[in-house]
Amino acid sequence: MSDDELITIAEELWRSTCPWIDPRILPKFSLCCRRLRRLCLPILFSRCALPNREALGVPPIAIRPYAYHVQLGDILAPVSTVHARNPPYSESDVFHAHFVPPTGKDNLGIEVLYLPNLRSVSFGHTLNGVPWEALELLLHSPQITSMTFDDTATFTSVAPLPTDPHLTTSALQELIYPTLLQTVRLRRLGGSLVTISDRRELEKECLPPLVLGMRETARSLTLPMETSPLREMSHLDWPKLRKLCLGGSFPLDADQWIPDTLPTLLHHMPELQALEFTAALPIRTTLLCTVLGRPWPAPFPVLHDLCSLTVAHPDPEDAIFSTELPSLTHLSLRDYPRHYDVRAEAYYHQRWRSLILSATRILGILRRMRPFGLTKLELVYSADESDDDLLDFVTGSLPQLRHLQLHRYRQAPNESVPYVRDSGVGAPQTDRSLT
Repeated sequence: MSDDELITIAEELWRSTCPWIDPRILPKFSLCCRRLRRLCLPILFSRCALPNREALGVPPIAIRPYAYHVQLGDILAPVSTVHARNPPYSESDVFHAHFVPPTGKDNLGIEVLYLPNLRSVSFGHTLNGVPWEALELLLHSPQITSMTFDDTATFTSVAPLPTDPHLTTSALQELIYPTLLQTVRLRRLGGSLVTISDRRELEKECLPPLVLGMRETARSLTLPMETSPLREMSHLDWPKLRKLCLGGSFPLDADQWIPDTLPTLLHHMPELQALEFTAALPIRTTLLCTVLGRPWPAPFPVLHDLCSLTVAHPDPEDAIFSTELPSLTHLSLRDYPRHYDVRAEAYYHQRWRSLILSATRILGILRRMRPFGLTKLELVYSADESDDDLLDFVTGSLPQLRHLQLHRYRQAPNESVPYVRDSGVGAPQTDRSLT
């Protein structure tokens, strides 16, 4: 077999997600002979994980050219931790974690000095936090264009912390920071126990320099609505940004500043192609998610390239639904968290509002938008007298629609669900899907 054929086999083994294929099969495959070892080496070490402090250090020379992604773990190796995925806890609750003490100087991030082709870095299981000094080292590396924090990662409260957010610059094109509600992790940072409120304050201090420093190069941002520097972002230009995702929760003071901030922010993003707002509404707020305000006095000039729009708890009077979006192919008018979770979980029910629009209001939005080029549509609504009219509009006015996801809530518990009527949506086209 030729080298190209063997490389194709190795790549398929690497990408395979089949449950019956041993994930260790590629390393075993590479050990068959020297030729396979040479061909598999770039694939095996394209993604490297360094899970704890003891694993940090200078990478072997043989693998340095092949590493494109590195996952960095905790400086302190975790022995045990406690967490909850659906936590019935208050913000004053604290979980304890125990760590193995580190030896020597902390060198988190030093690997980038030895990996010339490194392009992306992710942080996971950083129970002791990510020091700002380590982030500065990564941000000053021009070859790194992507940085990801998973929901087990956060910053550390150990000084020095950033002082002026406008002094930090980087070449980052993509930043992903966790926005989940259902995972709460409290940990020991810098030798002291912190609460959820402490973590929020730490994010408000560290996210601005991280985000604002990539304004010239940013192409994709996934950020928590509550702690992101949206006000500061709205005063800067984002000439290359194509994807903006804001999630988590709206701030408690969102009623006062969100309606003015978001339209100004979008004015500075001329290349935007995907816009997502999936943020929960705290009990103490009164607003719905309003992207452009109600009403917007003039046509919005910078959304002509927008291909994807996702809005949780949309305001039917939002001017974005009257704005011409000729490139739109994906639309999601949804809830967050899911309405059934809010109803079922006391933790959600006590903290978040869940406002489901009626079929009449959803139909009014679609008629105003006239999104005739949609190929994918998600709708969350409560049934009323316009239920049939809404489905007729979807089936008759969206000829290019290929995937439809409906979350239909009954007005009364004893109301029957028209399964036959709903299952007929998309039936004329065999390549359409309904969920």
